[in-house]
Amino acid sequence: MIALLTQRGTIKADHPIREGFASCSSGTFYNKGIAVSPFEDVLEAYGLCFDYHETFGFPGPAGRLVVAIRDEFGVTVGYAMLSWCRMPSGCYEFTGYLA
Repeated sequence: MIALLTQRGTIKADHPIREGFASCSSGTFYNKGIAVSPFEDVLEAYGLCFDYHETFGFPGPAGRLVVAIRDEFGVTVGYAMLSWCRMPSGCYEFTGYLA
């Protein structure tokens, strides 16, 4: 019972999710929600997800947002820095980093 109360794993420097997450950066998308989808797919493969309360909107044509990454129990295991920029073509370029 005590083991359940201890801190769960975090996304360490050598965690394989980092490579998958980095491979999703760049690329152009016409919709901000679609642009985030590849990052979500990588997280889901490891049983993780963004804190969706923090991801809604992506306001403005450009910006940055730090979003908590949670495990299946709702525990924060890391953070992602997402940045986006609307290009003259109307597409969005997304970049993501794990912290």
